[in-house]
Amino acid sequence: MDVSGREVGEILGLGQSQTTRLLASGLAGPGHRRGRSVLYDAAAVAALRDRPLVTEETPLPPACGDGVLLARVDPRGAEPGAWRELASGPWRLAFSRVLVLLVMRSTGPVPLVATVAGFVLGGAEVIDGRHTPEATTFELAEPGDWFDAFSDTRVPAGPGEPLLFWRCRWSAPMGHRRTTGLPVLGPVPPRHLRPVRPARPRATAG
Repeated sequence: MDVSGREVGEILGLGQSQTTRLLASGLAGPGHRRGRSVLYDAAAVAALRDRPLVTEETPLPPACGDGVLLARVDPRGAEPGAWRELASGPWRLAFSRVLVLLVMRSTGPVPLVATVAGFVLGGAEVIDGRHTPEATTFELAEPGDWFDAFSDTRVPAGPGEPLLFWRCRWSAPMGHRRTTGLPVLGPVPPRHLRPVRPARPRATAG
């Protein structure tokens, strides 16, 4: 049984733009034309629908303790399976190297998960990077065992920047709003970054 692109979006609960990017990634199959419509494999779409979620509450391996770099790629116009090239950049995000290298220096390579419309395409580790005023690119290596927690899952990180730290334990300097997905934006000098401390319980009257 085959389904149309519109039906893929309805089954997965995606908007039109998200559906277009997902179909371009090949996760729903290559698609084949029937008349004026392009149809996709219903079994592949059902497998996507049934993927387990990795959420804020999901336990992660120790290698992800400082956070995970989510590369939310747009595969439209790219070759099938080109997520690694897309995830390596160039990212037009000023001083993104600052936060990435901060985590790299403290814990080693940075876990990176490439997604499209929240569905995981693959994983890698950022082992180096190159930054210019125009763009930042990453040197990627194969992921460690930590990626088992993300393989064939869905990460509903919500709206935000294309490249962000998810479940990051570092806070932004004063004047920058702290978010669960910390955008990799700058300039953020490392000396102004500090681990997030648990909030103290408020005293109650009575």
